Amino acid sequence: TGNDALAAALSPAAAAAAARPLATRIPKAFWRGKLLNHEGPNAHAYKFNDGRHVEYMGERYKERVEAGGLYPERHGDCEASGKEDGDRARLLGVSLTVARPDIFDVKCHMFDPPKNFTCVPDAAAAAELERARDAVLKHSKALYEDEFLHQGNYTRYKYALNLPGQTSGSYSRNLNHLWSIGAGVLLWDSSIVEWYYPALTTGETHVAVNRSTAIPVLDRLEGDMKEVAKLVAGAQRVHGQHMCARCIAQYWRDVFAAIRARVRYDLVLDDKTKVLAVVEAEGACDVYHEVAVSFPADDKHNYHGSIAYYKNHKPTVSRGVGLCDWLRRERKQEKVRVVR
Repeated sequence: TGNDALAAALSPAAAAAAARPLATRIPKAFWRGKLLNHEGPNAHAYKFNDGRHVEYMGERYKERVEAGGLYPERHGDCEASGKEDGDRARLLGVSLTVARPDIFDVKCHMFDPPKNFTCVPDAAAAAELERARDAVLKHSKALYEDEFLHQGNYTRYKYALNLPGQTSGSYSRNLNHLWSIGAGVLLWDSSIVEWYYPALTTGETHVAVNRSTAIPVLDRLEGDMKEVAKLVAGAQRVHGQHMCARCIAQYWRDVFAAIRARVRYDLVLDDKTKVLAVVEAEGACDVYHEVAVSFPADDKHNYHGSIAYYKNHKPTVSRGVGLCDWLRRERKQEKVRVVR
């Protein structure tokens, strides 16, 4: 099931976290991801002067990045619709590594930062982005890392930084597993709110940061290991109470139960005889079948959803019971329960 798959995906990182005490970890804030842009087709670093295109992860792209030749003068239109919010936040986050490489390890495995900020209405914000752009383009070789790091590697670090999602600054799925890796969680200050955020308290479960506060916050934390230990304990509570596989499954049960109660699905769906009659009348018995999908275990600690995992693993897909057969079976079991 999806519940079991998520539990299996999270368990290697949890095991690695337990084996790495806080005092033995690298005293840096860690992040890996994509730094791209939405400025249009003329802005992308993977387009060469002769018009040929290469894949982002291709060797030519890697050579171009490492040589620092990312065409800093090339950019498209300034994106004013909000699509660039995540890219801009990531640009600011990556620039922290340029400013303080001793406490930040924030790098990219895809690197093509936004460059045009002429439409940003706030002059101070535009200037901050321009400084970050210039810094990361100047140090592109040091900020690009083509190796994909699995979750277990995150546990080598004392702090885990979460940056907004690439598209429109939405939520980043990366955050889901950060609560369990035994690190202090740093959340980038943004307007995105996930379903479990009411359970979060800054200073207890995490610390909120932005480009101007991240450095002083980390300097302060490095001088107070009791506070860091409190943040780690708070993050692990978030995982244990809200983000574990069982917790997420229960949340969805609660959501669907609330919807069910609100629209009174019970008036129809609780009566298997009525549902069966509708399905049979519509000739849908052979249309709906249970589909079971399972993935093999991975001894390299890849996680479901990663490119590396799907390159090396093929799912097993099987056809299960049909809807009418399931309804008939459930109806018989209900009768048996009533008789007993």
